[in-house]
Amino acid sequence: QKVEAEPPLPGGVSAITRRLMVWRAIAALTTALAAVSAVLVGLRSFRPDLLPSPLRPIPIIQVIEKTVEIPSQKPAQYVAVLQKDTLAAAFFLTFDLDRRVLVARAMGVPKEPGKSYELWLISDRFAAPRSLGVVGDDEFTIRSELAAYDSVIINSATYAITVEPEGGSTTGVATGPIVYSGKIIQTTPPSFIVSAP
Repeated sequence: QKVEAEPPLPGGVSAITRRLMVWRAIAALTTALAAVSAVLVGLRSFRPDLLPSPLRPIPIIQVIEKTVEIPSQKPAQYVAVLQKDTLAAAFFLTFDLDRRVLVARAMGVPKEPGKSYELWLISDRFAAPRSLGVVGDDEFTIRSELAAYDSVIINSATYAITVEPEGGSTTGVATGPIVYSGKIIQTTPPSFIVSAP
């Protein structure tokens, strides 16, 4: 039986030859893309200025840490500890200089019948101590008499407690002995230090 040969493909190109051409084209394209990528990488590393803006690398910003001083949101705090002969504290005063108010806290001092503890401001600007009112009837006593004085006087004064008739001195001057005294001190800085970029 006679076997008929396949008719030749149009153009005289066999299927194998056509596949080889396709693969050669793909290989050439891949090689070209690799070459372009290599050029881009080289330019990005050594000459980014030659590239268009969208292809340039994002610059690396070096952050240098330094110490800066930032003002505190809270003002400095002031206190005075009133005691006798450097023994245990009898009264603890906390000052709010913005509002010219102080809070006196009695620290377990004994209460004498018919007597009151009175707080005095002693300054070399005045001939006699100035009364800041009776304290110690409760554990905490809020006094606003500091409103009459400027910050220089408040900071430099000595604060003292005397024993007076119940309700305080009726003469405006201290009639009893000073039993406790102390000076105002600053307990917190007016600002704090932080590390920031």
